[in-house]
Amino acid sequence: MRVDGRLAWLHSTSTHTDVLLTVHRRHGVDGLVLPAFTGVAVHDAWAPYNTYTDAVHALRNAHVLRELVYVVDTVAGQVADLAGQAIAALRQLNRLTVTARVGGGEPDPADLAEQAHLLRSAVVLGATATATGQASCNASTTPCSYGSATDATTT
Repeated sequence: MRVDGRLAWLHSTSTHTDVLLTVHRRHGVDGLVLPAFTGVAVHDAWAPYNTYTDAVHALRNAHVLRELVYVVDTVAGQVADLAGQAIAALRQLNRLTVTARVGGGEPDPADLAEQAHLLRSAVVLGATATATGQASCNASTTPCSYGSATDATTT
């Protein structure tokens, strides 16, 4: 945006009930609006958020999905298959949660554990495959697994 003819950045911070909008001439750390924030910060992977050293950080699923789609679109083989598995698990976790909450309940813990296990397996095996350049499963025909579904509920 422009303020007085000069480029400026609109920063937003929100909770489920409040929104804070600030305009700053800087886009980086200087423009961040809550330098002493200590809660849970859900955001994209923009590096300046790392300056919130006392916050608990979580990536927005929309940004995670966008990055995973990029992997599927640009990489071949097991890494792309595992990214696809992670996408499917994230989407199914969302469906399970939304469906249960619309019905006034909570999702089945076993269904959540299964999808969490598939997601964690894709992440662990994808990181390993990327680091080592080795393939150890074929996620396009059968979901790849690391550990057990029971592990997904405890980690």
